[in-house]
Amino acid sequence: MPQRFNFEIVPISEVPMAKSAAKVLDLEAVLVDDGQASAASPGMRDRRVMCYEVIGAPPGQKVWIRQEDGKCHLVRELCPSESEWLGEYPSVQDALQALSGKLN
Repeated sequence: MPQRFNFEIVPISEVPMAKSAAKVLDLEAVLVDDGQASAASPGMRDRRVMCYEVIGAPPGQKVWIRQEDGKCHLVRELCPSESEWLGEYPSVQDALQALSGKLN
């Protein structure tokens, strides 16, 4: 017998918009709020950690910015098992600016 699931249907107009932190050309840093960045370990709760997903990266690539202790770390995933650290920057805007130069 098939299982029945109860899902609430929410109109798209009621879905909260993603919080954009910065935009450079076609790249946009959107705050990822999954509740795991600051709750990863007890020691992490004392630090302010923010994670952003970069929208607009080339197809097949995922890019994130992790902001912690006033520094932004830029990481690009080329395939599921291979990541590349692209540097440390003073702000999300600076990280996006550097990424746009590396992609062009």
